[in-house]
Amino acid sequence: MTARVSTLKGLNAGVYYTEQLPSYYLDAGEPRGVWFGDAAMSLGLAGVVDDATFVHVIGGLDPTGSFVLGRRHGEESVRAFDVTFSAPKSVSVLWGLADETTRAEVLAAHDARR
Repeated sequence: MTARVSTLKGLNAGVYYTEQLPSYYLDAGEPRGVWFGDAAMSLGLAGVVDDATFVHVIGGLDPTGSFVLGRRHGEESVRAFDVTFSAPKSVSVLWGLADETTRAEVLAAHDARR
């Protein structure tokens, strides 16, 4: 497994993900993100991430956008980390050359919801 970590900075960091990238992820058949972790739980966030709540939280606001969480952040402050996990190329090659049964097994092994 390979992980790539990017930082999200600035007041509009979440807007880039909701306005510029949705077609990149959703048109490719990728599932929407899900809330997880102690901070999400403490904010009452669970299930699939919706755009408005994501923009509010990345912007330093509560999930409804009504009040500031913690201290104010500047344009250069890190709002979040985008972590993308990818299978090694050998797994992609296996999937690309395999029969349907093996392809299904490769996909099942990557299903994060299991």
